[in-house]
Order: sequence, then structure tokens, then C-alpha cells
Amino acid sequence: MRKSGLLLLAWLMTVSAAAVMAQQPPAVLAPDAIYDNGKVVTVDRAFTIAEASAVRNGRFVAVGRNADIRALAGRATQQVDLHGRSVIPGLMDNHNHQIWKARNLRRGVSMAGAASIPEMMERLARQAATLRPGQVVIGSGDWAQAQLRERRNPTRQELDVAVPGHPVFLFQTGRNNAHLNSVALKIRSGTFFRWRPMSEGGRCSPGKAPRFRRRFHDRRSARLEPG
Repeated sequence: MRKSGLLLLAWLMTVSAAAVMAQQPPAVLAPDAIYDNGKVVTVDRAFTIAEASAVRNGRFVAVGRNADIRALAGRATQQVDLHGRSVIPGLMDNHNHQIWKARNLRRGVSMAGAASIPEMMERLARQAATLRPGQVVIGSGDWAQAQLRERRNPTRQELDVAVPGHPVFLFQTGRNNAHLNSVALKIRSGTFFRWRPMSEGGRCSPGKAPRFRRRFHDRRSARLEPG
């Protein structure tokens, strides 16, 4: 009788354990992380805003209400409280001129993090030292006046001193503006740019080469337009 009771107790414990395990998602299917108490912007046809999401292997596997998503958690699932923050899909900037940016970064000298105009000039000079005489030195457009101690653009004269024997095209953030040295301003053929004044003032004369519209005289910088 006692033996039968022990067997019955063991059977009941086994059944109970199996029931508990059945309620837990299999470890292989449980999400790696759950993000709840947030605003998940699904961008579906109804533009649904969900409360929580589950991620496995770097991909969203479920979105929905907090309670439903939390129920998917396994023993190793990380749970993150978003405290009302929003989760949005990845965004793509279609007006980023990726081809130009990539080409400038590949061919040009990065000015990212430059703290002053002398530091920029030093970077251009180092690049020029690796080139053959007359080769163009390009400064990639990843800088702005606000990052410089002087809070201004470099002048043509500063570019002339830093790189006297090479044309210099120092592009600025956005790549709509470029700063040139005197050697670059003398280039008339084989260029893919034309010139126009950045503002009223300064003396301009019609360019003679087919791809030049204007040429600058005695100006600090020039704006370049694709020709």
C-alpha cells in the first residue's frame, strides 16, 4: 500500500512538472529579447502602434500587447522596459548623394574631428606629400565651421601655403560648397565643374573653356556646381 502511494505521488509530480514545462516556450523558440511598455510603430496598413515586441536572432518575431509578448519569454530571454519610448523601422535617406560621398571619402582627405584650420591644412599637406606633382588634393565634405576653433572657413591664401604645388578642392558638409587654392582656380580644361558667385560682389569673368561658366578672382572660396 505504501509502495503504491509512493508511485502515485511520483506520477503526480511528473505530470505536474510536465504541465509546467509545457507552459514554457521551448528554449530554441523563445525570443532573445522582449521590449515592452513602448510604442512600436509597425507601419502596417492601419499604422498600428503596438505595446511590445520580441526579437530573435536579430529579427522581430512578434509585436503586440504587453501581456501577449511577455508570455513568449523563456528562461534566457532579456526583458527591456522601454518606459514609453518609441520603436520605429529603419529609415533610409534617399537624398544623401551616396555615390559622391563614397567617392570623396575614397579619394579625399577626411576632415572629421578637425579642431582648427591649421589641423585641416596639415592633413591636406600630408596627403599632397603622397601624390605626384600636379595631382589633385581633395578634402572630403565631412566638416563644418562650427567644429573649428576659428569659426570660419579656410582662405585661399591658407590653402596656397599648405599645398602650393597641387590643385586643392576642399569640399564642405553637404558638398554644395568647396574651397579652392590658387592652383585649382587656374584649371580651365578637363574639369567637371562650372563656377558661379556665392554672393553679390567679387569680380567674375566668363570662362573660356566649355565646362566653365564663371571664373573667380580674389575670392576666398567658390561654389561648385556639377557641370
